[in-house]
This record gives sequence, structure tokens and C-alpha cells, in this order.
Amino acid sequence: MDVGSRGAERRPQEYLEGRGHVVVVIDCADLERSAAFWTAMLGYVRDGEPASPYQSLVPADGVGVELLLQRVPDGKETKNRLHLDLRTRDLVGEVARARSLGARPVDEQPIVEGGWTWHVLADPDGNEFCVIEPAPSYWDRPWQHPRVRRLAPSDWELLRRLRLEALQESPAAFGSTFEREVAFDEALWRSRLETSAYFVAETATEAIGMACAVRLVDPDSDSPPTMELVSMWVAPQHRRFGAGARLVAAVLDHARAEGEPLVGLWVAGGNEAAESFYRAAGFERRGEEENLPGVPDRCGVRMTIAL
Repeated sequence: MDVGSRGAERRPQEYLEGRGHVVVVIDCADLERSAAFWTAMLGYVRDGEPASPYQSLVPADGVGVELLLQRVPDGKETKNRLHLDLRTRDLVGEVARARSLGARPVDEQPIVEGGWTWHVLADPDGNEFCVIEPAPSYWDRPWQHPRVRRLAPSDWELLRRLRLEALQESPAAFGSTFEREVAFDEALWRSRLETSAYFVAETATEAIGMACAVRLVDPDSDSPPTMELVSMWVAPQHRRFGAGARLVAAVLDHARAEGEPLVGLWVAGGNEAAESFYRAAGFERRGEEENLPGVPDRCGVRMTIAL
């Protein structure tokens, strides 16, 4: 089973304008143990079953550098000449998380150099990697700070462009289609912005993603309306730089301000990348796959977060 069949299109990390793909190979003694560690540490997923002696791990959204685990008979004897750096704002928390997953410290004391602080750790096979808290200036780079704002009715053309782009790029992720929504007129787009809270993530030069908070009523239940996170999308080239997390945070902040006790969402069946992303944001899965509301021919997974 490949990543595409799980709902995320695979986009390997290219080099030299498409000349080829970058893959990082990690030696290990036990494929299962190593895969369990690195998928939990990085939020990666397994790309199919092991093909002895290899197990491929890829980003949950399918975009980026592949890790290829390679089972070898020899144990590690000397220091790595190549290693992974995991850059974080929370050095203490990430080091603690890595150790809880099975990493061990190589040096108990942190290393400090040029405003950067890091710990050297080893995975279960002894392969060194670093957890690093960069100098504050690192986080000031423009791509680190997508701005999130709520759209006004006057932004209807921007909403239309982003929504149609999302429906074309990720058609399996939504309960609607490009063909249906491309025919919507200005009044309908304005109406969406007047009745729901739409948020957009923007860099200094372009809009790169969107999300919506909307109250929905279940016609088959007497339960009160629930706040739902819908229409979540980030352009592929901007994923894994924090835009998605900021959009989710904006929706949750809006729900709290509205006095909502809970936010729910649906993930299309088989989309493990999206489910992994929402779990990392604090959402929990509720039950098994079932028919998506209003889309009887599609299945999905219900997830919620208590505020």
C-alpha cells in the first residue's frame, strides 16, 4: 500500500530542479523497533510493508524527505558522519519526548554555540541525532511566520480562489467537488463569509491556506448545534511549516471565544496524513469509519477536541 492509496499524494524531496530525489538511509538491527521510534518521533508513516531488509518511512502528508530504514547485521561502532537535526522551540520538551520514545542521551549536558543550544541523543540502534533550539533570529525568517486572519465578506474572491484550488489539489479530502463550486456566484461566496468564520494563512506575498469554523445541526439528532472545523487546506509547497497548526489554532480560539465546549471534524476515510495531523493538534478519534454526514457514498472518521 503506498501513500497515495491512503489519501496523501506522494511528493518526494527533489534536488537540482527535478534531477532526482533525496532519501536519507538509516541503518538498524530491528526494522520494527526502528520504524516505531522514528514514526512516533517525526510523525512519519510507513510507506507500505517492509521489503526485506528495508522499510520506507515518509511524511504523513506525503510531501518531503523519505527515511529508508535498512536492516544490517553489524552493530554501530563509531560516531555517525551524517545525522538528523530536529529544530524546535521547546528543547526541554522535545528531548523528554524523544527519551520517552526510547532515545538515550549521548551527552547529559547541552551544547551551546552561537546562540544555538542542543542535545545529542541516540535512537534505539545508537544512531546519533540532535534536538536543537536555534537562536531566536532563526524563527524570524519570513517563511516561519504565516499570518492568519479572519476573512470578511469583501474577501469573497480570495475565498473562492483558495477553495477551488483546494478542491482541485485534494479532491478526495472534501465532501464537495470543483465542478459544483466553480459555478457558485458572488452572493453565495459572500453568504458563506457572513454565516461562518473563515480564516486564511498568508505569507508576505501570497495566501497559502484556509480553514473554517461553522455551527452545524444534525437533522437526525436532537442534540444542539456543534462547532465544526471544515474546509481545512494548505498548499502542498507550504505544508509542515506551521500554517496548518496556526489555522487550527485560529479555529479553536474562535470556538473558545464563542463559548463552545467542543470542536469536531471529519476526516475522509483512509486519509492517515490528515488524521495524524489532527491527533498532533489534540483531536481524538471517536469510533470507527462511518458515512460522512450529507455524503452517503463516502466514509470518514469522526474526531473531536474538548476546549
